[in-house]
Amino acid sequence: MSLATGLPLIGVNHLESHIYSAWLAPEDGEGVPPAPEFPLLALLVSGGHTELNLVTGHLQYERLGATLDDAAGEAFDKVARLIGLPYPGGPSIQEVAQDGDPAAFKFPRSWLNGTWNFSFSGLKTAVLRTVQVLKEQNNDLPVADLAASFQNAEREIPGTFKKRARKFE
Repeated sequence: MSLATGLPLIGVNHLESHIYSAWLAPEDGEGVPPAPEFPLLALLVSGGHTELNLVTGHLQYERLGATLDDAAGEAFDKVARLIGLPYPGGPSIQEVAQDGDPAAFKFPRSWLNGTWNFSFSGLKTAVLRTVQVLKEQNNDLPVADLAASFQNAEREIPGTFKKRARKFE
């Protein structure tokens, strides 16, 4: 497209854009949050990426860990499909989970102990196995409880890493 239009081609690291979104302010300037201070931990959770970065200054960051398989967004999409919710999975699960019990099912946590990495395959498999068992028993799927329990397992990641990150303070 750059060649066809004569416009310059500018490379952009879209993951850096995720980090810098923390500095965005509303167009009207109302309710502008204070600028983030360094050092900081940036947990990037998007459709195709999940990673944790230590940011020590502008454009100065170190990737501490990342998902070893599917990203969090992909896990949400797959679990939503398993329990009969529409795409995209994140908003669908969040909406339904409001009426569910986050302690109804004990699903494994996604972070890998002793590392900064996470894996969502075990969590997705646990939801799949639970759904299979419920269907084999001819039970209706408790969609709200499944969604709330899955979401609860995913949401523990930031808190866990926050506690471990105290060593950087």
